[in-house]
Amino acid sequence: MRMLWRERLGSSFGIVIIALILLGTGAVFYAGANQPQQNEDLLVVTDAKVPSYPSVARMSGFQGVVRLQVSTDGEGISKVQLLDGQIVLAGAAMDNVKTWRFRWHERTTFETVFRYKLLPERVCDAENPTVVLHLPLEIEVTAKGMKTCDSFGEIKPR
Repeated sequence: MRMLWRERLGSSFGIVIIALILLGTGAVFYAGANQPQQNEDLLVVTDAKVPSYPSVARMSGFQGVVRLQVSTDGEGISKVQLLDGQIVLAGAAMDNVKTWRFRWHERTTFETVFRYKLLPERVCDAENPTVVLHLPLEIEVTAKGMKTCDSFGEIKPR
């Protein structure tokens, strides 16, 4: 009588198959673990107030870049430090950053940049300030200056 090779191995055949499956799964898992985690490393902001252009800065014509070093406690902001920028703009940026809440993550520290820009005076028909968010690394706030636009032209004395 001919015996199948599976029958010769008996119950050890099942154990060998399970071991091979586990070994293959482990190799695939190990290879996946060594792949760079692009999306896993990024912080996700889940809640934040919309930043605004400080009115004092608008009236004074201040614009520029504010760089902050931000530390988190796993869900919120634990520390904000000014690295560079005008103090009037920096105060608004720091106040805004303190409103940020994150999806849970390991404690970390990173830099964020706020760019404050005033529109040129000739842009009279711009409706509202704009805010472009690339959270948590970059924020751009644009506003009209305080000068008004006269659609009737210059008024000349008689």
